[in-house]
Amino acid sequence: MKRLWDAWSQRSVSERWLMLLLCAVLVAAGVWKGGWVPLQNAVEEQQQRLRQLHQFQRLAPQMPVIADLPGMLRARAAAEAIALASVQEQQDGRVRLTTSMTQGDVLLAWLMRLEAQDGLRVLDMDLRAAAPPDGRVTATLLLEQR
Repeated sequence: MKRLWDAWSQRSVSERWLMLLLCAVLVAAGVWKGGWVPLQNAVEEQQQRLRQLHQFQRLAPQMPVIADLPGMLRARAAAEAIALASVQEQQDGRVRLTTSMTQGDVLLAWLMRLEAQDGLRVLDMDLRAAAPPDGRVTATLLLEQR
């Protein structure tokens, strides 16, 4: 450190100023290259992703609003041989339904079709296995339209 200080002291004032200016330019270039450029690239990338998301949303098929959601659920369940013990429409447009004993894989496949084809989403699901376990379940579900 002493050698560095001695070398600095031996320089003229104009050389010191030039060296300080060089250090300032190097620091500024490092901040620009190491911080500003990656930040700008990240912002541009996120803006591009946002534009793509908006484009996907415009191109995505819009699910029609189902006027009689409980009726539609009863019809779809009957088509799949799923017995519904109760279907209750709630004030917020959601539907709570309870199934009678049914095969678990049939129930889950039915729910996946409701989500993919009708735009329904399962908000809450309570499955109870038959005793003794044989693949049958009863389910209490809370569904809503997307």
